[in-house]
Amino acid sequence: MDRNIASLLVYPFEKNRIEMPSADQRALFCDVEYSNDFHLFPKINVWQNFKTYANSWINNYDDAVDAIPQTETYDYVLCHLPKQKDLSLSTLSHASQSLKEGGLLIAVAANDAGGRKIEGWMEGLGYSSESDSKSKCRIVWGIKESLNLDVIEQYIEQNKQQTIEVAGYNFVTQPGIYGWNKIDRGSEILTSYLPANLSGIGADFGCGYGYLSDHILKNKNIKKLHICDADKMALDCARINLDQYSDKVAIKYHWCDLTQEKPFQDLLDFIVMNPPFHAGKKTDISIGIRFIEQAHKALKPNGTLYFVANKHLPYENTLQNLFSKNEKLCEEEGYKVFKANR
Repeated sequence: MDRNIASLLVYPFEKNRIEMPSADQRALFCDVEYSNDFHLFPKINVWQNFKTYANSWINNYDDAVDAIPQTETYDYVLCHLPKQKDLSLSTLSHASQSLKEGGLLIAVAANDAGGRKIEGWMEGLGYSSESDSKSKCRIVWGIKESLNLDVIEQYIEQNKQQTIEVAGYNFVTQPGIYGWNKIDRGSEILTSYLPANLSGIGADFGCGYGYLSDHILKNKNIKKLHICDADKMALDCARINLDQYSDKVAIKYHWCDLTQEKPFQDLLDFIVMNPPFHAGKKTDISIGIRFIEQAHKALKPNGTLYFVANKHLPYENTLQNLFSKNEKLCEEEGYKVFKANR
């Protein structure tokens, strides 16, 4: 089995390009999936935004943090950079602030997800970097010496939560969230097919910054809504955007991996969702299938699932196998909307 990309962060140590850590040195891992290869670091802290990867640490390691520390400094900071450029630059900048002077920043990404750009990004921050390649990925490292602090502050500021107006709506959102600066067209189409009399207890699976939930919570008969996403940044933005409804509706927020868990005990009257279908840059329909399976488990008898998907994604067999009744409500602009009853 191939090593996960994040484990390539130790590759320069294995190739004697970097000296092994000493017993008193501390490392911070940013947005990194757990790997057994990390045993060479004696003292570790972890920051992870994506719940699937956070679970990989929780299952193997006890000491984690839920945000990049602002007061701690480390001898090493190791980052698996996302494919979104702004978030990568922000992650590198936060990592630089978390490094001791003379500390080492190490970053990795797949070549087709920004890996080829890491050296340029780090040099722009003031690093004199070195690099290596393996498994169609780029590993880049550099020592913290006389960095461009104004540039670092600029990237951090640009990536903070911000309010945007899209199609007459105001939402707090943040670069790095999927579709952060727009209303997803599939979700917008889905709202046209949601009944105006939704009621009872429901959920938004994969909420993003909260566009679908905001639409749902305008219904006066909603008693409780479960807001779920694997992206903690997205969930934090959704919490701000939906706070206006909290005095009228019980809103429960869940940082969770819906391919692995149902994070609440309630049986639901309805679920809405626009499930993700990418793992990195590759299409992975198993994610949507697992969302549908978890939705089936979470619904009451006769509970209803409403969801939108890209036209080419083959979810029909899964719906037919699980639900007593399902129908395609529309197929337009490259999307299809389904209604399924348990």
